[in-house]
Amino acid sequence: MTESASRTTVRGVMSMGSGTLVVSVLRLGVLAILARLLTPADFGVVGAALILSGVAEAVFMRGIAEALIQRPVLERRQIDTALVASLVAGFGAASLLVLFAPYADDLFGIEGVAPALRALSLVFPLNALAVIARAKLRRDLEFPYLARVEVISYVVGYGAVAVISASVGLGVWALVFGTLGRTTVMVGLMLVKHPPQFPRHPAAAAFRELFKFSSGYTLGELAFYTAQRVDDFGVARWLGPAALGVYGRAYQLMADPGDKLGAVLQNVLFPTMAKLQTDTRRLAGAYVGGASVVALVMLPVGAVFAILGDEVIGVLLGEQWLDAVTPFKILAVGMVFRTSFNLSESVAKAVGAVYRRAWRQWAYAILVLLAVWLGHAHGLNGVAVGVTIAMGINFLLMAGLALRVVGASWLELLRAHAAPGRLTVILVAAAWPMTWLMRSIDAPDAATLAVVLIAAATLAMGAILLLPRVFSVPELSRLVSVLRRTNQVDVVAGPEGS
Repeated sequence: MTESASRTTVRGVMSMGSGTLVVSVLRLGVLAILARLLTPADFGVVGAALILSGVAEAVFMRGIAEALIQRPVLERRQIDTALVASLVAGFGAASLLVLFAPYADDLFGIEGVAPALRALSLVFPLNALAVIARAKLRRDLEFPYLARVEVISYVVGYGAVAVISASVGLGVWALVFGTLGRTTVMVGLMLVKHPPQFPRHPAAAAFRELFKFSSGYTLGELAFYTAQRVDDFGVARWLGPAALGVYGRAYQLMADPGDKLGAVLQNVLFPTMAKLQTDTRRLAGAYVGGASVVALVMLPVGAVFAILGDEVIGVLLGEQWLDAVTPFKILAVGMVFRTSFNLSESVAKAVGAVYRRAWRQWAYAILVLLAVWLGHAHGLNGVAVGVTIAMGINFLLMAGLALRVVGASWLELLRAHAAPGRLTVILVAAAWPMTWLMRSIDAPDAATLAVVLIAAATLAMGAILLLPRVFSVPELSRLVSVLRRTNQVDVVAGPEGS
């Protein structure tokens, strides 16, 4: 990337990353509170409703905004056409969910899914209003504002609403109202920045231009969403709502760190890479370098979390969730796969390889379905093993696509993981006996978690600073260097660049 592109990317990562970090911490706090106010079955009912609403979102809502971002030149007629299409899609999705709601309880074998699904259908008309605003914010790289929207909508919309509702005994509806509250606040803040304009020039030709990309993206998104949710469906259908609540929280704790980092990477790198989509050399450097930085973070985190699974569940969820411990430990091994996958996603979307992405995601969905079907006989642990293996295969499939389109090799990608692998080995060698020692003296879960995590973080920082050639990656130094230059420019220019 050019210097200006690097600075923009770093600023975007830092802005979105800081917002995501705040939301992640708040999310853990809210989850810890809700886990003590609600039952696993409550989470299971809403989880089942979210499976169906998520399918509708993947089919109707996501492709339009991504098509607007990917366009090299965006015209007013395309914006007008996208607004009309998103409104039709939003109201259409809501109507279909309301019509299907009476059958939802029978589909999952869980009572109470139908009313929750009807309420959650309101999300779609709301989101449709903000499709253009969301796309413009990302396309124009307005990441600081997006970060603020993310934090405010979660704190005000979800956290406050869900916790208060759960405190007064609303049960399942606390989670439903929290979801609706977050969407309402998020949409409102986006529309303040980019108010919708009356569509004056919608055109069939513009729709065809957007549809070529969005249809391929939607096929892949539906497949990926199916892969993410088919395990929930299988658990709900074969093991019941309480098991779904337990599995869902274990999966959430595993996926949240990687998903948040991955979302930052996609939100920042996709629009940035789209502007460089014809420069494969820079794309290759961004992809392989990004993979090395992701591995440097997520390989050690996943390994340490797998060791500390008992303490993570005990501190964050409480004793009624102890069945989630082993599934969480197993799933933690796959954290790096989920995060690195997002880099491959960004590359594939940036160059328009959405159909090649789509068939790989359908293969992933089939693998997860097989994993749940084969594994459920062994309970949640069997499901977790199968899903982790499927995540690893999906990482390889998508990495192969990304390497092919940017002209890089598997050997380059393997080398990018060498230093992170070495760092992970020494952290495991230190964290394992330390955890055993803390448990042997009956230390509280919170104390064990704090001591081991602080020690692991200190050891990691020391290894990277003292032996960077062994335990770090060149891209981390470049990232820090660009960040320093960016800060220096900001100081000289002043807050408004004057």
